Amino acid sequence: MLKRISEVLPGILGVTRVQLFVYNRAAKTLDGALDESGAAVSISLSSPVGNSSRRSGVLLLPDAAGDSGHRPQPVPDCSRRRRARPRSLLFVPMLVQGESVGVLELDQDGHARDFTPDEQAMAQHLGNQIGVAIRLQDQRSVQEQLFRTEKLAAVGRLISAIANELQAPLSSISELADKALGKAAAGAAGGEVSAIASEVRKAADTVSRLVAFSGSELVEARPVCVSTLLRD
Repeated sequence: MLKRISEVLPGILGVTRVQLFVYNRAAKTLDGALDESGAAVSISLSSPVGNSSRRSGVLLLPDAAGDSGHRPQPVPDCSRRRRARPRSLLFVPMLVQGESVGVLELDQDGHARDFTPDEQAMAQHLGNQIGVAIRLQDQRSVQEQLFRTEKLAAVGRLISAIANELQAPLSSISELADKALGKAAAGAAGGEVSAIASEVRKAADTVSRLVAFSGSELVEARPVCVSTLLRD
C-alpha cells in the first residue's frame, strides 16, 4: 500500500514522500512501513519524552520561537532516517468506525507550505480508506488462522477415530500371537510367530501414541504451575 500511494500521491498533493504508521496495540507503538531505504521506524507511545535511549521513537514539535530542545517534535531522529528533516508535515489519523488504526504522514522538503482544507480532507479520506484496507487485511489473516486451526482439529479428530478403530483388532492380534508363540515356541514356526508378535506390538505402540497426540490437542486449557514444570 505504501509503495502504491508513494507513486501517486506526491504528484497529486505535491509532497516529497509518504509514510505509513500502523498502531501496534500489544506493544503500544506506531510501527512504520518499510521505506525506500529498507528501514522501518517504530515509535513508542508509552516511553517518556526525556528518555534519550528511545529518542528515535519520540515525537517532537518545535514551538513558534524555535525552541525545539525540550518540546515534542513530529519527526524521529533524522540521523536514523539519513535524510533532511522536512519543512512541512501533515499527520492524518487513519480512522475506521471512529477508531484509529494508524497514521498517514505526508512530508514536504525544500519549502514550508500550508495544506489547504481540500487537501487535508482528501488526505483524511485516503487515510480512512487505507485504514479500512488494513483492518480487512487483519481480519483476513485472523480468518486464515482460524481456518488452519479448524483444519488441524479436523485432522486430529480423524486420526483419533482411525487409531481408536485400530486399537481393538491390534490388541486381539497381539493376544493371539502371544498364545500362538507359546504353543509354537519349540516348533519350526516359532521364529515367524515371534516376529508377528513383535510387529503387532510396534503397531499398537504407534496407535497409542497417535491417540495420545490427538487427545492432547483437544483438552481444555487449565492453570499450570510454572515453578513445578521447571522443577520437574
